[in-house]
Amino acid sequence: MTTRDTRTTRLHAAAGGKGKSAGKHAATGGKGKAPGKHAATGGKGRAARIEDYALIGDTRSAALVSRYGSIDWCCAPRFDSPACFAALLGEPAHGYWHIGPRGPVTRITRRYRRDTMVVESEMHTEGGTVRLIDCMAMSGDRTDIVRIVEGVRGTVSMGVELTIRFGYGSVV
Repeated sequence: MTTRDTRTTRLHAAAGGKGKSAGKHAATGGKGKAPGKHAATGGKGRAARIEDYALIGDTRSAALVSRYGSIDWCCAPRFDSPACFAALLGEPAHGYWHIGPRGPVTRITRRYRRDTMVVESEMHTEGGTVRLIDCMAMSGDRTDIVRIVEGVRGTVSMGVELTIRFGYGSVV
């Protein structure tokens, strides 16, 4: 399944919060996303550097979240399950879930909440600042990725891109 949000819409429970999305993608300088290119890397078509990833997990599974707001690796429902997001090892077509500003990002700060696996990424743009909170909920026998978008100041147009590819990107 591949979805790409290009119109104004309210983010639903899948994104874990409320927000708005409109216009062109920020990482490409407001020019939109080139076909086959990974929006979260500025359209360069490759994953972020390994040091730009944070780990979230629920004791059974884990995901890697880039500083640009993209989950590029996730195995579910267990660590040894085939990945459903595998852009980290190949290309965006192997699966990723990006949430981020559509306009140029001027600064990004990240931190884990004290004594947790909850990652907070603040993305600063000319128009304002948003906080993306990522974690995996401890929810019994299922895998739940929780992504919350919080407006910190100003107005920031947000976008969501989701490409799920099971079997390490081999199953469409």
